[in-house]
Amino acid sequence: MVRRGYRVSYVTSPQFESKVAALGAEVTCCPELELAEVIKSIGLIEADKQNDGEEQHPRQLFDLATGTLAKVRPFYQENRPDLLLYDGYALAGQILAREINVPAIKMDVTFAADRKLFHEQIPDEEYRRDALEMGRRIDNFFPNMD
Repeated sequence: MVRRGYRVSYVTSPQFESKVAALGAEVTCCPELELAEVIKSIGLIEADKQNDGEEQHPRQLFDLATGTLAKVRPFYQENRPDLLLYDGYALAGQILAREINVPAIKMDVTFAADRKLFHEQIPDEEYRRDALEMGRRIDNFFPNMD
């Protein structure tokens, strides 16, 4: 996109900042996140239930979204994009797109999932179940967003 003359802004962790900047994108860093802790907090290891039976939301993903929004919101309010692409687990992208009223596309950079073919795409039964559960929890947190 940069080579074609488009302005590209990208939010990433400090770990990837230099690599993204080398491609010509404007980089804003989000807080760092320990993936193993996120997986644990999401409840992929064991289901979390509150006393009233309601699901607990993946706290670390929400903490990351809150911290990311605090860092990137001023930039994107001043530099409103034409389109916002965000990773499915990057809740800040979905929230920011709504706040600044721009079209958004939810991306999955790992693979193109097809729930009808999930058994072929993800042969490991436990990982497949966990991936579906994670998607369901995020969809439930953001009802009617598509």
